Amino acid sequence: MPYNRDEVIASVTEFYTFLTTHLHFYPSELKTPPPSGWPQITPEHFAFLQKSDTVIDLLQHLPYLPGGNEAEKWVYDHTSCLDYTEVTTQGGAGFACPEYEESCPWEKQKDASRQEHIVMLGMPVTDAGCYIFLDTLDGEVAIWDVDESGYASFDSAGEFYAWLRKEYEELKVFCAPGIDVPAHVYSLTRDRYHSFKEVIRSLGWPPGDESEWNREEAMKEVERSWP
Repeated sequence: MPYNRDEVIASVTEFYTFLTTHLHFYPSELKTPPPSGWPQITPEHFAFLQKSDTVIDLLQHLPYLPGGNEAEKWVYDHTSCLDYTEVTTQGGAGFACPEYEESCPWEKQKDASRQEHIVMLGMPVTDAGCYIFLDTLDGEVAIWDVDESGYASFDSAGEFYAWLRKEYEELKVFCAPGIDVPAHVYSLTRDRYHSFKEVIRSLGWPPGDESEWNREEAMKEVERSWP
């Protein structure tokens, strides 16, 4: 499937907006660009990245969520969003992963001729996290689990973010302020986590036309489950 900038922007926007209905982001934290794009993201400012004009144009028009090491700032298991609007210097964020390039199982990441067309949309905040890459030549998205040394690829951003949303909807991924409970929740027994998921579902998760999601009560349930 060919790269489609508008489809990527729409897919990222839809997923990030969805995350603001969960427990760890709020609508006020979602940063959306002005119609002309983020003024601070320019080819000159990001010359050190050595990326194509297509990549810079995409970054200018993407929405962003705040990143960080805390669980409430993750977009996936030990993985945070890269907020390119906050980068003021070349060392402002880990945009490259030279220490991992040789071990990365996604062959495109090792192809020097392709690097200017690949953009990182997510990065690990611990050794258990993931890199999320987008290839602007063909639209492919890859998510690389550094801890397990495996990766999955998707033909388009729409396909990838639909999969990621389903992970949240099915409570395979769960993040909340003050706790470290993504993906596989080891701090609770299997039975306790099953019971916890049933309570969360009874409170209206995932949000939909036929359910009213009680976010405040869900947060209280989290506090009871992880004192």
